[in-house]
Amino acid sequence: MAINDSNPASGYSSLNGKPGFEEVNDFHTNSDVDNRLESQHHTLGKGPYQAAPGNHTHKLTELSDFPGVGTDNYYFQSNGDGTFQWATVNAGAPGAMNWKQATGSGTTTSSPTPPVTLFSAPSITSTAGPVFINVSGYVHANSTPRNWTVQLYRGSTPIGVAHSYDFDTTNDDLAFGFSFIDNVSPNTYTYSLRLVNSPSGTLTWSAEINVIELTGAIGPTGGTGATGPTGATGPTGPTGPKGDTGNTGATGTAATIAVGTTTTGAAGTSASVTNSGTSSAATFNFTVPRGDTGATGATGSTGAAGVGYDNVTSTSTITIGSGLKTFTLVSSYAGAFTSGSRIRAVHSDTPTYWMEGYANYIGGGTLIITVDAYNGSGSHNLWRFSISGEKGATGSTGSTGATGATGPTGPTGPTGATGATGAGVQSGGTTGQILAKASATDYDTQWVNTPPPTINATSPLAWNSGTSTMSVDLSSYVETTDSRLSNARTPTAHASTHTSGGSDAITVAQSQVTSLTSDLAAKAPLASPALTGTPTAPTAATTVNNTQVATTAFVKSVIPFAMAAGVITLNGNGTRTRSGTVTFPTGRFSVAPIVTVGGENGNLLPTIGTPTATGMTITLTHIDNTNWNASYEVRWMAIQMASGSASG
Repeated sequence: MAINDSNPASGYSSLNGKPGFEEVNDFHTNSDVDNRLESQHHTLGKGPYQAAPGNHTHKLTELSDFPGVGTDNYYFQSNGDGTFQWATVNAGAPGAMNWKQATGSGTTTSSPTPPVTLFSAPSITSTAGPVFINVSGYVHANSTPRNWTVQLYRGSTPIGVAHSYDFDTTNDDLAFGFSFIDNVSPNTYTYSLRLVNSPSGTLTWSAEINVIELTGAIGPTGGTGATGPTGATGPTGPTGPKGDTGNTGATGTAATIAVGTTTTGAAGTSASVTNSGTSSAATFNFTVPRGDTGATGATGSTGAAGVGYDNVTSTSTITIGSGLKTFTLVSSYAGAFTSGSRIRAVHSDTPTYWMEGYANYIGGGTLIITVDAYNGSGSHNLWRFSISGEKGATGSTGSTGATGATGPTGPTGPTGATGATGAGVQSGGTTGQILAKASATDYDTQWVNTPPPTINATSPLAWNSGTSTMSVDLSSYVETTDSRLSNARTPTAHASTHTSGGSDAITVAQSQVTSLTSDLAAKAPLASPALTGTPTAPTAATTVNNTQVATTAFVKSVIPFAMAAGVITLNGNGTRTRSGTVTFPTGRFSVAPIVTVGGENGNLLPTIGTPTATGMTITLTHIDNTNWNASYEVRWMAIQMASGSASG
């Protein structure tokens, strides 16, 4: 909406002898609201209430600030060209402008349930035309920065779009404002401002809403405007239809000659001309033999010496390992390497420390290598470069190494629980009693007194009933006349002669050794054993590559414990660098995995931030310091080699 100004250059104008208004556009809104005279409100340097340049609100109540002008005597009158002007109420006017106005302020609750009605304008009755609604105000974030999203409502129906505003800092003040033209049929309507999001914490707000019907009296027809400039010439029209055949022309001219093709013939052949046309319209084709070879030209000057590989160096601090490594070159490298070359970077102070791989990029003083082989460890900063040969084929498997020493015996396991009491064991009994079977049934026993033994008269046994013990007297049975029973006899020592190969070696059949046959049958043979249960074996180091038995512990150390892969799409949006976040599947990794990335555009270099067990950041950077807009995919793969270890 525009308010006419009869003298825009002066900063204010006169209407029917009253102070006028500077021209404005669409109720330009901002928190800079001033109800002073327009000459003060719009003209810098005129009084203490001038407004700074920028958007602000023209309030309808400004009419009361002009001497002799009251809101009941003026209204908006259409000029018929989309603009409006203030006009006095007179015999030709329909009456005062149809408008409503309301202000409101308050503080929202934390995390309210939207929508929340902040305040409403008084109901307006539209008689014939659309309704213009303008909202302006400010809002204050009382704590953590958050978002303020509001929308106009006609009754319970949202109209227009939701307007969202973000706070930059805590306790930030934010001005807001917007307008909407509601094209409704004649009726009575109530418009309100509602909060349509649920910010945490509280927000303090203050706002104003103006509702104006955009239909007024039709003014007199304005004068004819000046003739506009002549428009540009239009495009050429289509070709017209073919005309009638003309009269027969005069007799034609004589035969014509045209040059056709010219072909180079072999050296030493004759030149030739052929006619591919007719006798009256000849087309001559020429064949011209190639001339003799010219003399050898003079030798050109010697070119500048090329850059030797040893002259390409870098002082970048790089950690030895696999993956992308970026070196900043400190000397000329032109012609020394090209992208795709296999390059070895050697630490100048420790030549046994090196990294090797293919060059991803070289240019602008930067060399990027994808390292797939290396030796050494740590971070170092003195590097020189050379061309490396391609990897050779994998050699044959070496012979099996010697079996390692048996590991120490593991600790004794905990004592098992006490078993249940066996059946049939009688409790009780007294001193001297013994446990005896009461019947032939298993475990049918009882405690009985010890019976005295039956002793023959000639027996050397004697029973002592007092102590329940038995003594034996063998003195009358000892042979004292046999010299073989001498106390000084020493047995002949000849056990060594019974060994294998001895003079009287002893041979015992396998079947005569108790349980030997069954025990041997229970052992696994050396050839193709079929083991049962849970057999164990020494775990080989991850560097072993022979026919040694691979335990489950060895297998888990050399194959991925867990892995994931995927694609992320990044759009430059007019920048040189664009980043995105990759979230790994929940619980997939227990530690940060090893990650590799690859892109689909050679000018965009993908890099990764430090991975964690839950995700990582991937960044695409244009290597030529150029902004880009298109979307490109970055493929990634993450591997955790062993439980609790990213490197296995």
